[in-house]
Amino acid sequence: MKKRQLIGWCLGFSMVASSYFAVAAPFEPSGSAAVEISADEMDYNWKTGNVSASGNVVALQKGDRLQGDRLEYNMDTQSGALIGNVVANRVDGSTLVTSRLDLSGGSIYTGSGGVNYTSPANSVQAPWLQYDSSSGYIRTEGRTTIRRAEGTMKADQIEAWEKSGQMIGRGNVDFNSPAHSAMGRANRVDYTKNNPNSQGHIVLTGNAHLVYQGDNMLTGPKITMDLDTGYAQAEGRPTLVITPQQKKEPEAGK
Repeated sequence: MKKRQLIGWCLGFSMVASSYFAVAAPFEPSGSAAVEISADEMDYNWKTGNVSASGNVVALQKGDRLQGDRLEYNMDTQSGALIGNVVANRVDGSTLVTSRLDLSGGSIYTGSGGVNYTSPANSVQAPWLQYDSSSGYIRTEGRTTIRRAEGTMKADQIEAWEKSGQMIGRGNVDFNSPAHSAMGRANRVDYTKNNPNSQGHIVLTGNAHLVYQGDNMLTGPKITMDLDTGYAQAEGRPTLVITPQQKKEPEAGK
């Protein structure tokens, strides 16, 4: 089939929100709204359920738009891939750009070859990202950068659980949070936000280094900090450096 639109395949664009970041997850075939798919060339096998489309592949659903160079998908297994120059635009203002987007079993989405997600609330950049919509679990591999209004976090690997509000960063983790006057680094950072009205707390483990309010520095094997109160606790013979505030000298004649 050429220049034909296939209607009724529900891709959808679901959102997954952990306590710290959210990413768009296209290719959800269980949505309720019909999807229009167009391409330069398209084939559909009614017996096997295989859909193959190539050349300017575009899928539209309720104002959301998904595009790529080539689509391979099976209706029965709800598995497949959109390959080459993948771009997903949502009506909420979010955009997902990647080289390849895979769907497995209708619930596991994998972006590879570089993933760049931006929204009005945050942005995520990673070489590889996977999201399980059934459990709300997110995992990235490779140097990952997450930016929000609260600050920026980087790590070699990140895991997040939407339902529990937990996130773990592993490997060369560093963060900078001007909103909380805090910055630091560690081998591992755990972030938890069990109460929606709380800013949550972080635990830095392994060569932990925390700078608070610009001058006060705390180092040690493990540091725990409450983001609501700014209270920090260190374990394993930590070191605390407190820099006195300099008093301003009165101007002459005053």
